[in-house]
Amino acid sequence: MTDLNILSCNINGLNGPHKRTGFLDFLRRRKIDIVLVQESHLKEEDVHRCNNKFYEVVSHSSSDTKTKGVLILVRRTLNITILDKGCDTDGRITHIKTIVENRNIVFISVYAPCTPDPTFFSVLSTYLLKFSDFEIVLGADTNSVMSHILDRSGPKESHSQAFCSDKLRQCVTSASLVDSWRLINPSAKSFTFFSATHKSYSRIDYIFISTSLSSAVRDADICSLSLSDHDGNLCRLSLIPRPSRATRWRFNPKLLQDENFCSQFRNKFAEFIEINQGSVDDPRTLWNAVKGFIRNNSISYASFLQKKRHKKIAELESQLQNLTRDNQRCFSDSTLSKIMAVRSELNSLLRSRAEFLIQRCRQNYYFQGSRPSHLFSSKNTQQ
Repeated sequence: MTDLNILSCNINGLNGPHKRTGFLDFLRRRKIDIVLVQESHLKEEDVHRCNNKFYEVVSHSSSDTKTKGVLILVRRTLNITILDKGCDTDGRITHIKTIVENRNIVFISVYAPCTPDPTFFSVLSTYLLKFSDFEIVLGADTNSVMSHILDRSGPKESHSQAFCSDKLRQCVTSASLVDSWRLINPSAKSFTFFSATHKSYSRIDYIFISTSLSSAVRDADICSLSLSDHDGNLCRLSLIPRPSRATRWRFNPKLLQDENFCSQFRNKFAEFIEINQGSVDDPRTLWNAVKGFIRNNSISYASFLQKKRHKKIAELESQLQNLTRDNQRCFSDSTLSKIMAVRSELNSLLRSRAEFLIQRCRQNYYFQGSRPSHLFSSKNTQQ
């Protein structure tokens, strides 16, 4: 089991060396494993300044000016495999694809526009479609609330704010995400940002997770950050390793082209049915036994063919080597003809094997590859 301490925070700028050092020290003291940062305000050439001997920037997106900017930092000693990373070009979204405890998890940091912009959440929904095969952990400053009643104090929200909140909820629902803090605090009121202009508090900073990760949430809290005008979101996940998927046996259709296999299968199958039919009352038991017979007979015959083929290939390779050596000592047309014949037979066997491997690779790619169903269902939901 792996415990992940995740922090998502709007840090409101990391250009100052004292603030940057203080922030990294805070992460170390709180034993944070993965940090999803918004508003880093760092230009592309300055992002490396957030690296130290304890934490490393593994993905980021920067703006041309010292505004916006998102980062993902990972504790250097964390046992995690990073498969891929990516970002947008506007300093608002960045992600890393990882494997943690044999689970595919993508970590995403998002910073939504301060001015209400409903189109941003449509862009985010499209961005999330890329991760249909991954569980999602998304830290975000959404600049919108999920619930006006629970997540905001003060005056009634404007029409544009309400519209953005609707779009945020649609985005979260379409990606099958849940608010990790709200899982632990279903009816509590707590806030992450104070607006001096409107003299109101709101909870606009979130860590959203896939519903499949809900049972892994051990704790969720809002922590004060003296370095920023936003409070941070903490989430602790206890990830139990997923067992590796067992290899599923599939019948090799090329066996049906082998007359010897078909002949022996018919004879043995008829004998099997004659012995077992009527031995049990439930026909489902007999059917399960038939499936076991088909599998065992096919594997046994395929193993016999494989051993026979390997032996034949070894014999031909040895024969080819001897003939080549003899012809090098004393050239003759008859030996050359034998070499060509042996080489042709050997290439035929190797080509047959290559065709089988290509077919199996395509089969595995189809059965084990990404499923388009989630993408299509999400597209239909948006329409």
